[in-house]
Amino acid sequence: SSLEAAWGEPELENEMVKQESGKHETGPEAVQELEEVKEPDDDSWGPRWSKLEQEGLQELEFGVPFAYEQPKRDPNHVPKVIPPRSQTAAADDLKHLEPKEVERGMVVVYDTFKRAWVDNCYPDLDEFWLCDETDNKTIFSLNPAGEEDSVRAFTASELLFTGKWSPLVEVSKDVIVTREIMEKLMEMPEWEGQLEEQTGVSTLIDKGAAKVIVGPGKPPDVKQAASIVKKRLEEIDRQIWPEVSETTTKAPKDSKDSKDSKDSKDS
Repeated sequence: SSLEAAWGEPELENEMVKQESGKHETGPEAVQELEEVKEPDDDSWGPRWSKLEQEGLQELEFGVPFAYEQPKRDPNHVPKVIPPRSQTAAADDLKHLEPKEVERGMVVVYDTFKRAWVDNCYPDLDEFWLCDETDNKTIFSLNPAGEEDSVRAFTASELLFTGKWSPLVEVSKDVIVTREIMEKLMEMPEWEGQLEEQTGVSTLIDKGAAKVIVGPGKPPDVKQAASIVKKRLEEIDRQIWPEVSETTTKAPKDSKDSKDSKDSKDS
């Protein structure tokens, strides 16, 4: 037009705009550089803008994938529900104890919920010392200032046996034998090995002290092994004194025979 011829074409400031498309699994899209021009008063730049829109803006608007794409599912699909794993532990079967029943190594509950294991036992005094199950330290009484005073002495009525035993405690039991049984054991060199194989606990004959030592081992294992050892020793004792055993067995029969003979005479 004549106005444009007089003044010349309007000067347009160029501005570079960088738009970066979203990233997805196949890698980042190439950076698209667009040259945007400011809108003049007239529409002389129209064809240029339309070309940019067709080549660049449409690609940016429709070519960027969604950040999250919902996977397609079968309409009949039923989600699998996994129940939570139970974390509840089985409760201990607590048992009240008499003083003579308390043994070293027993895991007990005291003061309602605290746990410890029995260390020293004085059943005649009904006094027992405990070690804390957490740090295995002896439990002390506390003075008014909250400081340790002396070893706390428990009574059997304060303890509840959990049925468990401390793995830190091993005990032994002595079974006293007579001289005759000891002489018989000396003639049986395989007796110790046979008992140990049967019970799983060490068994040792102490000739000088005239006793059989059962253990060391875990308290319940030693207790069961000692019971088996006593039964075997009783069998040996009956072999040594067969006359006494036979006399004891025949006594009731003899008295019955004498009673029958007496009745026949009276008749």
